[in-house]
Amino acid sequence: MLRLLSVLLLGLLVVGCRPVEIELAPVIGGQDTKGIDLNALAYADHNGDGIHTEDEPGIADVLVVASSNIHGSMDRRIWQTGEDGRARVDGAYTHFFDVWAVPPCGYAPTTPTEIDATDVNALAFGFEPTGDPQTGTATLIFEVWIDTDNSGTRDPDEQPAAGVEFLIAPEPVPPQYMHDLDFLVFTTDQNGEARVELGNSCGTVHFTGSRSAAEDTIRQASYTLGETRIGWPLQPAE
Repeated sequence: MLRLLSVLLLGLLVVGCRPVEIELAPVIGGQDTKGIDLNALAYADHNGDGIHTEDEPGIADVLVVASSNIHGSMDRRIWQTGEDGRARVDGAYTHFFDVWAVPPCGYAPTTPTEIDATDVNALAFGFEPTGDPQTGTATLIFEVWIDTDNSGTRDPDEQPAAGVEFLIAPEPVPPQYMHDLDFLVFTTDQNGEARVELGNSCGTVHFTGSRSAAEDTIRQASYTLGETRIGWPLQPAE
């Protein structure tokens, strides 16, 4: 699902669902900027054939993420599908424009979850029910603080860590690819918290932080629909 070495759920980032730009190395040689304006559909593929038919309904609140490269800068845009399972995907690119969807809770994908949007007229992501599909959305709340006594538990006098940038992904990634740009990016606020909206999804999220003593380690945590709090103690800066 991830475009390794070129461009990880959920991202994500994702605070306020605003586009996120990451500066990459300058690209030698110019290319014309092209526009993208497509409809993305997430639907319940009841027969599991990967082909959408009119009797297969859309799925609401599915997280849809677009990653594109514009003259060496990374642009990431995030949407959630509406009640009809559709989201309008738009943006621009010079080198690539990939769109991927996070599987909703209680479904398994029947189509690729990442699509090259530069070569299609529409986007359709099929998901087959695997048990008891659930409605609603998931919110991760990361709480980061300076763990002065190395206890791993936040004490009343330990201060929040603001401005900590995190990278998250909805699927496992080898540590050497932890900074792959399909990760979703978010930053803690003055209270040391970051809220990450993951739409209708659940399972395991993989993440790493830029100020962690083990910043080359990808951690993971389980999450469900509703709110899930994840604590991350940081060592004091030397």
